[in-house]
Amino acid sequence: MAAIYRTIHNIHRLPRVVSIIIGIMLSVPVIVAGVYFVQKRFSTASDYMPHDVIISKIDSTKATVSWSTDQEVQAVIEYGTSPAALVYFAPEAKKTKDHQVDLSLLTPRTSHYFQIRINNQVFDDGGSPWSFTTKGADSGGQSTGGEPTPTFGVGVITPTRAKVVTSTPAAACTETDCQKIRLKLGYGCSAADYVKCIMTVKTATGSPTLAPTTTSSSSSAVDADNSTVTANETAVPANGSNTSLITVTLKNSARNVVSGKRVTLASNITGTGAPTITTVIGTTNSSGVATFSVKSITSGPVIFTATDASDNLTINQTASVTFTAGTVNKDKSTVVANPLSVRADGNTSATITVTLKDSNSNPVSGKKVTLSTTGSATITPDTYQTTDSLGQVNFKVTSTTAGGPYTFTAKDTTDSTNVITITDTASVTFTSS
Repeated sequence: MAAIYRTIHNIHRLPRVVSIIIGIMLSVPVIVAGVYFVQKRFSTASDYMPHDVIISKIDSTKATVSWSTDQEVQAVIEYGTSPAALVYFAPEAKKTKDHQVDLSLLTPRTSHYFQIRINNQVFDDGGSPWSFTTKGADSGGQSTGGEPTPTFGVGVITPTRAKVVTSTPAAACTETDCQKIRLKLGYGCSAADYVKCIMTVKTATGSPTLAPTTTSSSSSAVDADNSTVTANETAVPANGSNTSLITVTLKNSARNVVSGKRVTLASNITGTGAPTITTVIGTTNSSGVATFSVKSITSGPVIFTATDASDNLTINQTASVTFTAGTVNKDKSTVVANPLSVRADGNTSATITVTLKDSNSNPVSGKKVTLSTTGSATITPDTYQTTDSLGQVNFKVTSTTAGGPYTFTAKDTTDSTNVITITDTASVTFTSS
């Protein structure tokens, strides 16, 4: 009887044991999920925090930013030439702990600013973007100047005061076109929306595929309107040695840069007086850039036009460079009288024309010129005149006394401490009849 009683008692306890086991089984996933959620929440700020931010390989048009994170993440660099307008984006292609992002299409000899966005968080240098300065490009395409000045350490910036900023909610962005999202960044769309868009696009069947990056496109057709032609120096001395660097950036209809295209450059001045054009980079690089060095010994404005020679396409934008005359050369400048002989009646005049030129015979404008004589003659005006765009001034000379020839001498008195006496002179004879 005792054995039967124990059996019945155990049967009555069975549902309770089963309930406990089922409860434990259901609780385990919840606990695991809770732990994961808590870890996720607490790891967001710390594990995503960039460490050892390094700015390297700084050139005139590009630089590299590298850093590390404790957790694998996919980031995007937001950068620009103003800390208040970070309008360019350089996204990573995949998640990683060791990050390296190349920044391209930078402006030579210019300060640039950037911040690192990871998901909906922005990391910067204690409330302000990190900054660096690009190098300048000389006529040989080499870089000079513009080394970065890191906030902490030499070449390394540690975001110990990194600021976390919540971006615009993704729900506020209703655009699906990546270019439209980029144009609305900060106005309804966030950088996270933009990165998500460019990294995955939906095919006709709805299956996600890896989207092409927006930084370069070697196979795209060049768009003549979107491509650019710029000069880093718009005013250059016409001495045959000083140069301006013309940068041609080829882009397609989506404003993506196009590499691997042969580019030529021409000016609106041909023959005598044409500037010298030297090709620095003749085929567009990964940034879609080709560069040319230009110089001249002839003063005046010059317009430069670029052509995509691979497709025989002329770029609509042009670059203008004004080559300026040098200092006045006393031996190249001239003084001419017309006519050489006039009546000494006090009314009939001869004209003395002074032309100031530099060492390359370019006219020098904006200079103060005076005229003097050894004879008995009246010079009008009796003060200085300023040379025009042809480097010229005109004086009238008369006399009431016959004599001569009288010699007329011109001087450039613009700089009172360095008066330049023109070597050439003019002579006029005044006659009694």
